[in-house]
Amino acid sequence: MNSLAGIDLEDLSWPGELSPYGLEAEVDVTLSGRPVVWERPRQGGRPIDLAGGANTAWLPRATLLALRGLADIPGGVFDLAWDGEIYRVRFRNEDAPAIEAEAVRPGPGIPAAMKYRNIVIKLMEV
Repeated sequence: MNSLAGIDLEDLSWPGELSPYGLEAEVDVTLSGRPVVWERPRQGGRPIDLAGGANTAWLPRATLLALRGLADIPGGVFDLAWDGEIYRVRFRNEDAPAIEAEAVRPGPGIPAAMKYRNIVIKLMEV
């Protein structure tokens, strides 16, 4: 089960999970035109975007409200349990909105069980 701080993330996916992020590099060019590449390991800050589509990984309103409660904690760092691994993460509030979702059936008085789709949860590994 994939979860964030114990909140079940059901069938969300992590599209960039296998994208390389371990190194950062800079390329300089010498006076003779030859490239010089400087590489060093990153010390954290990996972006993690969890996503659900229009027809997949719908979450209930109650779950999104619980996640929003976490996102509203200043300096909050949480455990993301993903495929048997644990990642220490924070919400990327600087990349607002940190949580995006669209009600399947929008309207007034949305019940807690109402499902939302097109979900994006923006996190950063710390």
